[in-house]
Amino acid sequence: MGDAAKKEVNTAQMEAAELEWIQLNQKLAMNRTADDEKGPETTKEKFMRKFSENPLVPIGAIMTAGCLMMGLGKFARKDSSGSQTMMRGRIAAQGFTVFGMLVGVMYQMRKQMKTT
Repeated sequence: MGDAAKKEVNTAQMEAAELEWIQLNQKLAMNRTADDEKGPETTKEKFMRKFSENPLVPIGAIMTAGCLMMGLGKFARKDSSGSQTMMRGRIAAQGFTVFGMLVGVMYQMRKQMKTT
């Protein structure tokens, strides 16, 4: 087989792959629009959905951020004892967040196993 024939075969294969890719993207786009009849999900809707699925994670994140901010405020005022307490609270809040994530994953896995 000559170089011209090899190039022609490669070009035909690339065009077929591109066509398959385009068809797949169109099919996925149709599935998305069928699933989202009311349109794409807004940030607020996504937050509310995620919060209702696993409320422990956002609560833990807010607790972590609160302890961090309060600890930095105490550090700026040279209150080392209070700053240390807040940093320990931040670590505890991070642990709570990780625990919440694990509970959420286990809950979703159990929920998925029941449906199948």
